[in-house]
Amino acid sequence: EYLTLIHPDERKAFAQIASARLRGESVPHRYEVRRLRKDGETIWCEMMATRIEYGGRPAIMGNIVVITERKEVEEALLESARRMQIAYDQAINYAEAFKKEIEERKRAEEALQNRKEQLKTKAQSLEEVNTALKVLLKQREEDKAELEEKVVSNVKQLVMPYIETLGNSRLGSKESACVNIIQSNISEIVSPFLRRLSSKYSGLTPKEIQIADLIKLGKTTKEIADLLNVSTRAIEFHRENIRAKLGLKNQPTNLRTHLLSLA
Repeated sequence: EYLTLIHPDERKAFAQIASARLRGESVPHRYEVRRLRKDGETIWCEMMATRIEYGGRPAIMGNIVVITERKEVEEALLESARRMQIAYDQAINYAEAFKKEIEERKRAEEALQNRKEQLKTKAQSLEEVNTALKVLLKQREEDKAELEEKVVSNVKQLVMPYIETLGNSRLGSKESACVNIIQSNISEIVSPFLRRLSSKYSGLTPKEIQIADLIKLGKTTKEIADLLNVSTRAIEFHRENIRAKLGLKNQPTNLRTHLLSLA
């Protein structure tokens, strides 16, 4: 009948302890157990029991103390401790993650700094190379100017006197015209006309450059044809090609005037 006051989950264990105590076996004198009130509410109790002789038979004398409030406090403390442990573990995890992130950022900053140093070194190297190239280009231009001066000087001193002597000789009209053209072309060597024409209009053929030079000198189509031993139609064909390549096709611009503007 007493077992009906014990919580169903603990009746079997409670009965085993009571039986062992009556048999004189060593069992705890103090333990906690859940009991049921008459209204069915579960309460926690602390049992304190001992074996006695009552009427010549073994019996159990016990004392019961209700400890429900204490158990609730203990459970609340345990729950609080559990939550604190969870919070602590989370804090440790956060701290480890934060530490790891700091280390990764530090490594990234070091890598970035190293990259900056490398770029700075490369920039300095490029600047030095650029400076060296400027010096070389300047020296090249100076050497080029010096070479041109030497060529012009040599032409004037070693070639032009003989051309002038030949021009003063008794020559036929055609030969005299050829000498004049040679003299004029040699003069053009020291002028920028042919260089500008050939560099700016690289599509011109050598023949077209030759004809363009004669046009600039004021030679007519027939005169050019006679000098080059070709037909006037061939010269007209080349004139049209020159106008097209110089962007003068279907334009009213005079070809000789345009060529003179390039000189």
